[in-house]
Amino acid sequence: MSTATIERRPLTPRQLDVLHWIVGFADTHGYPPTIREIGNAYGWTTNGVMSHLHAMRRKGWVTWVEGHSRTLRVLEVPNDG
Repeated sequence: MSTATIERRPLTPRQLDVLHWIVGFADTHGYPPTIREIGNAYGWTTNGVMSHLHAMRRKGWVTWVEGHSRTLRVLEVPNDG
């Protein structure tokens, strides 16, 4: 039986910071942050948050259900950072 490994593209330092922030928020609160909560934490607009999240999703690190609140999910937490 073999286990497939997903090849994820590297994150920028800012994306890595955001990913770790999302994980920390979820660990603390028991649910993922909203787009607004991420924006408030970083001083970004909704469009700024979505730009980062879309890049992170294309790279294979996060996913979410479009149109639904608090469905953001980190697929893997990198060891580096």
